[in-house]
Amino acid sequence: LASLSTTISTLSTSHGMARLCPDAVRVALLRFCLIPTFLTFLISFTDQSFSLITYDRQTLLGIRNQFSLPYVDTSPDNKPAFPAEILQPTDGTHEENKPKSRARKHRGRRAGIRNRLRSKANRPPLPSILLANVQSLVNKLDDLRARIAFQRDIRDCNVLCFTETWLSPSIPDHSITPAEHFSIARMDRTEESGKSKGGGVCFMTNNRWCEPRNITILSRACTPHQEHLSILCRPHFLPREFTAVIMTAVYIPPNVSTDIAISELQVVINKQQQRHPGAALIVLGDFNRAKLTRGLPEFKQHINFPTRGDNILDHCYTPFRDINK
Repeated sequence: LASLSTTISTLSTSHGMARLCPDAVRVALLRFCLIPTFLTFLISFTDQSFSLITYDRQTLLGIRNQFSLPYVDTSPDNKPAFPAEILQPTDGTHEENKPKSRARKHRGRRAGIRNRLRSKANRPPLPSILLANVQSLVNKLDDLRARIAFQRDIRDCNVLCFTETWLSPSIPDHSITPAEHFSIARMDRTEESGKSKGGGVCFMTNNRWCEPRNITILSRACTPHQEHLSILCRPHFLPREFTAVIMTAVYIPPNVSTDIAISELQVVINKQQQRHPGAALIVLGDFNRAKLTRGLPEFKQHINFPTRGDNILDHCYTPFRDINK
């Protein structure tokens, strides 16, 4: 560096240039020599550091196949020959390298007729019906509205049928409507029955199953022996076997002639069968001691459990077998 700086100083003097300071020349030459050396070292170190953690696909596959068996350490420094994150020991010697267990996810959906019907609550082959003897519907409105709000089976029920509603013409329909998506058809007790209080039947139809414009009242009557209300529904979805659904709510008071009550219902149902031969007939309500099969033996009773105490007083009749699930 000393000789090179002297030569540069002589050349600058001989060519008429300003004399340069020897120390400044040495610093400039030192910087010029160190920069290439540092760059060369940096490039070589970077290549070497990256080469330690770079693997191609075939190498990684070979490592996986090699260490799929229990790992045996054969390195001289008693360290794994490969990074721990790519080893797959199966003998449990390296707990930190074992894969975390995953919670098993159940695939598919629950099976069964009941669950399939719940998934298509508004498109059943035959309507789902809730039958109850309420003995004053006004007193049960709060409980009914709460159940519709929080119980899916009642909220999605197609038809609510109540007997002994104890309603009168002074009570409007909108005051007893449990929810906006239900429409009401009712038959209150009249003076023709010989009694002024009690009795009465009512249908609450789900508008999501059948719109109010597709509901027609076929017949209604209140006699000393029976009270009934028949409606014809043409829902959005109906099997090809049926042209409509005809439901008849019945209340037969106790201590009356059951034979007369059944004969009166028999006349009503026979007319419905003649006028609508393709309709599905459903007769339900509080029959007390009466049985519809005495007058109409082709109908089947589907309620086979006690509904009041040890007695089956509430009945549901259809001409079909094994339809209740």
